[in-house]
Amino acid sequence: MIQCDKCSRIILTATNDGGAKLRTRTVLFTPEGQAYSICPSCKERVPVPVVLQSFPTQKTKLVVNV
Repeated sequence: MIQCDKCSRIILTATNDGGAKLRTRTVLFTPEGQAYSICPSCKERVPVPVVLQSFPTQKTKLVVNV
C-alpha cells in the first residue's frame, strides 16, 4: 500500500484477485525513469513503482478540419 505523504490518501492498493489498483489524477514519467502519481485529494506528487517501457519520441499534433 502506498499513501500520500501530505494527506495520507491511499494511492496504490492490492485487489482481491492479486492485482493492484492505482488511484490517481494522472501519472507523470520523468526522463530518468521515475513515475509519480498525482494525489486525487491534495495534488501532491507521490512516487509509484510504475515503469514505462518506451518513451514517446515526439508529440503528435491533432488537427480538426471543419
